[in-house]
Amino acid sequence: MAVSNTNLLELLGKQVSFSWLGADGVTYNSEGELTSIVFHLHATSEFAVDKGDYFSFDEVQSFQVAQ
Repeated sequence: MAVSNTNLLELLGKQVSFSWLGADGVTYNSEGELTSIVFHLHATSEFAVDKGDYFSFDEVQSFQVAQ
C-alpha cells in the first residue's frame, strides 16, 4: 500500500485528464492540475483538480497524465 500511495503523490502538480460518469448518466471529460489527494483508511483514495470537486480514483475512466 505504501508503494501505491507514493506513486499517487508523484501526480501532485501534474496536468491530468480523465472522464467520469455523472449522476445523470452522461460521461464528462475533465482536465487540469492535480492539486489534492486524500487517502482514506477504509475507502478508495480521492483527488481534486484545480482545487475543485473530489473524484475517487475508482470512479474515473481514461485517466491520463499529460506528457
